[in-house]
Amino acid sequence: MTLPVALQAVLSGAYPIDRQALGLIYLLLGLAADVAADVILRVRYRTSFRLDTPRKRALRVGRWGLVLGGMLILAASHVPPRFALPIALLSVSGATDAEHFRLPPSAYLYASVVISLVIAYGADGLPALIDALIAEAVMYATAIFAVVVLGATAGGDIKVAMQYGASSAGLAAAFNGIALATVGVLVPLGVVTLLVARRLPRYIPMASFLWAAAMIAVTLGGRFGVFTG
Repeated sequence: MTLPVALQAVLSGAYPIDRQALGLIYLLLGLAADVAADVILRVRYRTSFRLDTPRKRALRVGRWGLVLGGMLILAASHVPPRFALPIALLSVSGATDAEHFRLPPSAYLYASVVISLVIAYGADGLPALIDALIAEAVMYATAIFAVVVLGATAGGDIKVAMQYGASSAGLAAAFNGIALATVGVLVPLGVVTLLVARRLPRYIPMASFLWAAAMIAVTLGGRFGVFTG
């Protein structure tokens, strides 16, 4: 088996990887994503590593736990590297947005999009690349509409939407992820906040929401999604 063929088999999941080995690999990916988020927050935004308030400690521990736990869920669900690698890249954006409402530099976001597209092509060839490009373009257009027409989100979220689209298995998976994440994450969060604080959430970290949508799309979207294709 030549190296390109072997790499394609690994990315697509055709080459079986031991469950424990896959769990370790994905755990290391989550660890790398969390460390990358820490570095971005410290270097680009000059945030302090000191966790001197309960809120800071809760955000840092919760963010690390969500990213690491998410990668372990992907391993337990036997999600192939073709999707796990782009989601790990997306989790960096979700982590920085969740903790400080800040996004990684544009260079990182654009590089993540390119890497995700290359992985799609390397795993499943030209059809997968076309599907990812379509999903990316539609997510980009949707985010532009939300920013320009509705004023419902910020301009930086456009790049995150592109990252989300490129990490999806296709347009149907991207829409399924958003629909299921809205029902399973956004609505319960709004209800709990309304009951506890008697108000709706003031801000939803879009990158964090799209990270959750990507997780749901590749693990549950095929069974519970309403969009097909």
